Amino acid sequence: DTAGTRGLGSSRVMIEAFGQSKTTREFKRSLSALVRSVLYFSAVRTAAQMELEVLRLKVLSGTRFAPEVLLGEVMLEAKAIFQHEQHALIGEWFPILRPGSASAQGYLRASIVVAPPRSAISAAATSSEPAER
Repeated sequence: DTAGTRGLGSSRVMIEAFGQSKTTREFKRSLSALVRSVLYFSAVRTAAQMELEVLRLKVLSGTRFAPEVLLGEVMLEAKAIFQHEQHALIGEWFPILRPGSASAQGYLRASIVVAPPRSAISAAATSSEPAER
Protein backbone atom coordinates (compact mmCIF):
# COMPACT_ATOMS: atom_id res chain seq x y z
CA ASP A 1 0.00 0.00 0.00
CA THR A 2 1.46 3.35 -1.01
CA ALA A 3 0.60 6.86 0.10
CA GLY A 4 -0.52 7.58 -3.44
CA THR A 5 -3.19 4.88 -3.38
CA ARG A 6 -4.50 6.07 0.01
CA GLY A 7 -5.17 9.62 -1.20
CA LEU A 8 -2.17 11.13 0.61
CA GLY A 9 -0.17 11.88 -2.51
CA SER A 10 -0.46 14.24 -5.42
CA SER A 11 -2.28 12.98 -8.47
CA ARG A 12 -2.01 14.06 -12.09
CA VAL A 13 -2.93 12.80 -15.54
CA MET A 14 -0.26 12.19 -18.18
CA ILE A 15 -1.33 11.93 -21.82
CA GLU A 16 0.88 10.23 -24.40
CA ALA A 17 -0.11 10.82 -28.01
CA PHE A 18 1.69 11.18 -31.35
CA GLY A 19 5.09 10.54 -29.79
CA GLN A 20 4.57 13.38 -27.30
CA SER A 21 3.81 13.41 -23.59
CA LYS A 22 2.00 16.15 -21.65
CA THR A 23 0.65 16.33 -18.11
CA THR A 24 -1.99 18.20 -16.18
CA ARG A 25 -1.04 20.09 -13.06
CA GLU A 26 -0.73 18.15 -9.81
CA PHE A 27 -3.62 17.86 -7.39
CA LYS A 28 -2.41 17.67 -3.80
CA ARG A 29 -3.70 14.94 -1.45
CA SER A 30 -6.50 13.80 -3.72
CA LEU A 31 -7.50 10.64 -5.53
CA SER A 32 -10.69 12.27 -6.78
CA ALA A 33 -9.41 15.39 -8.49
CA LEU A 34 -11.37 17.48 -10.94
CA VAL A 35 -8.94 18.23 -13.77
CA ARG A 36 -9.92 21.13 -15.98
CA SER A 37 -7.04 21.24 -18.40
CA VAL A 38 -6.95 21.59 -22.16
CA LEU A 39 -3.88 19.96 -23.71
CA TYR A 40 -3.14 20.30 -27.42
CA PHE A 41 -1.06 17.89 -29.47
CA SER A 42 0.09 18.69 -32.98
CA ALA A 43 1.20 16.01 -35.42
CA VAL A 44 1.22 15.43 -39.16
CA ARG A 45 -0.05 11.96 -40.06
CA THR A 46 -1.58 10.29 -43.09
CA ALA A 47 -5.02 8.75 -42.65
CA ALA A 48 -3.43 5.28 -42.48
CA GLN A 49 -0.88 6.40 -39.87
CA MET A 50 -3.58 8.13 -37.85
CA GLU A 51 -5.63 4.94 -37.63
CA LEU A 52 -2.65 3.19 -36.00
CA GLU A 53 -2.18 5.85 -33.30
CA VAL A 54 -2.96 4.95 -29.69
CA LEU A 55 -3.65 7.57 -27.04
CA ARG A 56 -2.69 6.70 -23.46
CA LEU A 57 -4.09 8.58 -20.49
CA LYS A 58 -2.22 7.61 -17.31
CA VAL A 59 -3.39 8.48 -13.81
CA LEU A 60 -0.36 8.88 -11.53
CA SER A 61 0.02 9.55 -7.82
CA GLY A 62 3.03 10.13 -5.59
CA THR A 63 4.45 12.09 -2.69
CA ARG A 64 7.45 14.30 -2.17
CA PHE A 65 9.24 11.40 -0.51
CA ALA A 66 8.12 8.52 -2.72
CA PRO A 67 8.19 7.96 -6.47
CA GLU A 68 5.00 8.23 -8.49
CA VAL A 69 2.92 5.12 -8.93
CA LEU A 70 0.64 4.31 -11.83
CA LEU A 71 -2.91 4.07 -10.49
CA GLY A 72 -4.20 3.03 -13.90
CA GLU A 73 -4.55 4.07 -17.51
CA VAL A 74 -6.97 4.47 -20.38
CA MET A 75 -5.87 3.44 -23.87
CA LEU A 76 -7.80 4.67 -26.91
CA GLU A 77 -7.22 3.92 -30.56
CA ALA A 78 -7.47 7.03 -32.72
CA LYS A 79 -9.61 5.12 -35.23
CA ALA A 80 -12.26 4.68 -32.51
CA ILE A 81 -12.43 8.47 -32.12
CA PHE A 82 -12.86 8.89 -35.89
CA GLN A 83 -16.02 6.76 -35.75
CA HIS A 84 -17.79 9.39 -33.64
CA GLU A 85 -19.53 12.51 -34.90
CA GLN A 86 -17.05 15.35 -35.59
CA HIS A 87 -14.19 12.98 -34.63
CA ALA A 88 -14.82 13.77 -30.98
CA LEU A 89 -15.65 12.15 -27.66
CA ILE A 90 -17.17 14.85 -25.45
CA GLY A 91 -17.51 14.33 -21.71
CA GLU A 92 -17.13 10.56 -21.97
CA TRP A 93 -16.39 8.34 -18.96
CA PHE A 94 -13.57 5.81 -19.38
CA PRO A 95 -12.65 2.99 -16.97
CA ILE A 96 -9.16 3.36 -15.52
CA LEU A 97 -7.44 -0.03 -15.74
CA ARG A 98 -4.29 -1.07 -13.95
CA PRO A 99 -1.97 -3.05 -16.28
CA GLY A 100 -2.65 -6.77 -15.84
CA SER A 101 -6.06 -6.19 -14.25
CA ALA A 102 -9.45 -6.48 -15.93
CA SER A 103 -11.37 -4.53 -13.28
CA ALA A 104 -11.71 -0.75 -13.21
CA GLN A 105 -9.68 1.12 -10.59
CA GLY A 106 -11.89 4.17 -11.10
CA TYR A 107 -13.19 6.31 -13.93
CA LEU A 108 -11.82 9.24 -15.90
CA ARG A 109 -14.07 11.71 -17.68
CA ALA A 110 -12.49 13.33 -20.71
CA SER A 111 -13.20 15.10 -23.96
CA ILE A 112 -10.97 14.16 -26.89
CA VAL A 113 -11.09 15.77 -30.34
CA VAL A 114 -9.03 14.86 -33.39
CA ALA A 115 -9.07 17.83 -35.77
CA PRO A 116 -7.36 18.45 -39.10
CA PRO A 117 -4.88 21.35 -39.37
CA ARG A 118 -6.32 24.87 -39.26
CA SER A 119 -9.77 23.66 -38.26
CA ALA A 120 -11.80 25.05 -35.41
CA ILE A 121 -12.41 22.90 -32.36
CA SER A 122 -15.95 23.23 -31.09
CA ALA A 123 -16.64 25.17 -27.90
CA ALA A 124 -18.22 22.02 -26.42
CA ALA A 125 -14.89 20.21 -26.71
CA THR A 126 -12.93 22.86 -24.81
CA SER A 127 -15.64 23.60 -22.26
CA SER A 128 -14.65 22.95 -18.68
CA GLU A 129 -18.10 21.52 -17.97
CA PRO A 130 -19.30 19.09 -20.66
CA ALA A 131 -23.06 18.78 -20.78
CA GLU A 132 -24.51 15.65 -19.19
CA ARG A 133 -26.45 13.28 -21.43
